[in-house]
Amino acid sequence: MSETKERLREAMKTYMKEKNQVGLNAVRMMLSAIQMKEKEKHREGELEEDEVVPIIASYRKRLHEALEGMESAGRDTSSLLEEIEVVQKFLPKQLSGEEVEELVKKKMEELSEGGAEPKFGDVMRTVMAEVKGKADGKMVNETVKRLLG
Repeated sequence: MSETKERLREAMKTYMKEKNQVGLNAVRMMLSAIQMKEKEKHREGELEEDEVVPIIASYRKRLHEALEGMESAGRDTSSLLEEIEVVQKFLPKQLSGEEVEELVKKKMEELSEGGAEPKFGDVMRTVMAEVKGKADGKMVNETVKRLLG
């Protein structure tokens, strides 16, 4: 069993004892998404750690999109912010904008060693493979576009 999935199960017990409904709902949603992915893959066993993290990251992204919609509609977002905070606990530490920029520059140098200008797709592919779950794809995309000019 992946370490993150085990942490989710432990957190679910804790949130039940604390009667923390927001945390409990967030953990249940993440576990449900993981379970659906396991069934989708027709697996006997469970997903590996590197397969679990993107599922949780995707859930966080959906919550952020819902948050933007609620803010634009002028609705109360406090419980959604609390849920995002809970989800964040189960993801690896996110890279800052500066760290992403440094990584992109490094990958661009590696790819341009042959003298040719690196292509956008090649840079994105190599950077995203390295930051998997640690940086938002949108931030990486914007950084690559800015640095490639």
